[in-house]
Amino acid sequence: MLHIPVLIHVQLPDGRNLRHDGFTLVVNAHGCVFTMETKLEVGQRIMLMKPKVSGEQSGIVTRVQKSRDGGYAVAFE
Repeated sequence: MLHIPVLIHVQLPDGRNLRHDGFTLVVNAHGCVFTMETKLEVGQRIMLMKPKVSGEQSGIVTRVQKSRDGGYAVAFE
């Protein structure tokens, strides 16, 4: 498990832009899993940024699962 703070940028289906602070739960060669309160859709494009570090990574949501705390665990590739 690797907890890295991230800033998540996503355009919601209704056209609104969402920015959310979160953190990773797992990071591997294929992507990561992070938590957030908003439910995203599989196939949705998102952008992740690490605060205080330049650079960003875009990718696609591959899985969304309800977490025990009421939020969602989102897999990103």
